[in-house]
Amino acid sequence: MNEEYENTRLCAAKLLQTICENVDGLITFVGVLANELIDYSVQQSMNKDIKLESEYPNLASVQESGLIQLSAESKIDLGLNILIIVQDQIDFRLDIKDQILENLIR
Repeated sequence: MNEEYENTRLCAAKLLQTICENVDGLITFVGVLANELIDYSVQQSMNKDIKLESEYPNLASVQESGLIQLSAESKIDLGLNILIIVQDQIDFRLDIKDQILENLIR
């Protein structure tokens, strides 16, 4: 990866972190969305029948962004990166942490 690409990634990560710190409710949406993205990808890779609208409502709400079309590996990577970026805010959110743990246990 080149230096400009890495700088862009770092700026995007810092922007996401800052927005989540300053917009009420956004950490909930972002945390749940990242978790849904990971779980959806795992379930999809296991060839399970998935009803996006009912099982993953936050993911369904951003369906037109192109996230769904990414490979399962890319979706999992993106979801994990998002969780890493906002991990400091998630540390205070037991509901999000519980959801992540629940999906890991499945």
